[in-house]
Amino acid sequence: MTDKNAKILGIIGLMLVVALTFGMVFAMQGDVNVAEAAESYFSHDADKWEPNTFTELNYGIYWYASGNPIPRKENPVDKSKPTLIFAHGWKQDEGYKQRDLLSLWSDTNSQFAKNKFDDFEFETEYYQTLIDLGYNVGHFYWSQISDDYVTCDEKIWSSNGYLGMSYVLNDGNGKKISGDSENEPKKSVAMIFGDAIIEKLGMDYACDLHLVGHSMGGQLVLATGEYLALLEERGEVGEHIVPSQVTLIDPYMSFNALSEGATIDHLGGKAHKDDETVYIVDLCADAMETLARHQVAIDSYATIFYRMYPLAMSNEEASVATVRLAKYCVWTYLKALASKYVLQYGHCMAIDYYFSTLYEETIAKDNYGVEVPSIK
Repeated sequence: MTDKNAKILGIIGLMLVVALTFGMVFAMQGDVNVAEAAESYFSHDADKWEPNTFTELNYGIYWYASGNPIPRKENPVDKSKPTLIFAHGWKQDEGYKQRDLLSLWSDTNSQFAKNKFDDFEFETEYYQTLIDLGYNVGHFYWSQISDDYVTCDEKIWSSNGYLGMSYVLNDGNGKKISGDSENEPKKSVAMIFGDAIIEKLGMDYACDLHLVGHSMGGQLVLATGEYLALLEERGEVGEHIVPSQVTLIDPYMSFNALSEGATIDHLGGKAHKDDETVYIVDLCADAMETLARHQVAIDSYATIFYRMYPLAMSNEEASVATVRLAKYCVWTYLKALASKYVLQYGHCMAIDYYFSTLYEETIAKDNYGVEVPSIK
């Protein structure tokens, strides 16, 4: 496949995704603006984001503290405790407006009541439950870098793809503008994430590490896990810095291919051959195989998007990719969230479902009295 054809497929893919996910975008943004929701949810100034209009590039791991819904980079981490870090995916038009609060009490959750999950409820935010259970809880933000569909996934793997590591800014007046190319990160998002983990936890961290990614964040936690595993193989970090578990929440396994000339940063600059099409879904499968060598548990909870990669592949290629993705990962199909009633919200509702049922035996009964099984 030529680079031109790959770009055409990317554009076609963009139109298909926009058509299929029109409601998903509204689900992510909610009927109530996130900033407005924050204003009504937080009761005092100490619980609000520091002033930030995204006129500069910000990314990294933000850590939660007990009793405060706003994570901060400088919050302390207890290296004697297990750690869970969540990574978001594509953030259309959110990268220059506000950070995603990932609140289970947000508008997304209200969709459960509207879509035949009347009894769905939880008592506390996901981060607080985990902190109470003895976890460090982090949220990896890369929203300004992920604020475009065409190359969002390529940036996870490569820093020298079609648009490099481009990002967006707020011009100070609420308008989205392109960031200065001279200030672009010099490594892929997977390496940025992995290096941030090492910096905070230390190379000799000795507890369990659980990475959870939603949508394109599913690709990110696979690539980041592979990067950390390869560092451990070379003796550069301790074995526990390799995640013990990688969870994919409705992962978007891209049908996109790497741009001609793009290299995979965490694989030491492995080159894209001119006569070979490198599909990103195959990179995801490669990462699963690497993680399997390290006895990493990989689980996934999907509605629809993980099946989109065959659009650009031959039937034979798609069949091989499907087998590879199934070999090392336990897939759970969230059929109820993929129903005609919930489809436009289900992609984001899957996050709420995962975190709010992680430590509960059952969370709810549907309108017919059937218990909804929990992630636990």
